[in-house]
Amino acid sequence: AGNMKEMITLDTNGFGGKKLDPNHPMAIAIQYHECAHILQYRAYKYDFAKLDRRMDAVYGKPRTAAGTEHMADCMAVAMGAKLSGSEHDAKSGYTRTWYAGYGGKCTPQHLTSARKVIAGKQA
Repeated sequence: AGNMKEMITLDTNGFGGKKLDPNHPMAIAIQYHECAHILQYRAYKYDFAKLDRRMDAVYGKPRTAAGTEHMADCMAVAMGAKLSGSEHDAKSGYTRTWYAGYGGKCTPQHLTSARKVIAGKQA
């Protein structure tokens, strides 16, 4: 939009700073979350202030993130991402739990709003 440039980067570092397989559920959650931001920007015609105001109204301001970030997490869930999981390492015997996103619960109402934005509509 005009001269404005936005850049979205993907940090897919996993356990111990090792790169995650792009198909690991945590990496997929990160990818879908960042994709969700692109869909948010398009739905709100790159009016970032309006997007933030509306997302804070729909999602509130959780302690961990503003509404825009919570919406991106819920959009990722609506697209099929898992925001947490566990995996057992047979070699070490340890089970590791991982979390993606900013936390907060995606209620049915949140997911309905997320699907609207995915479809290109404002929530």
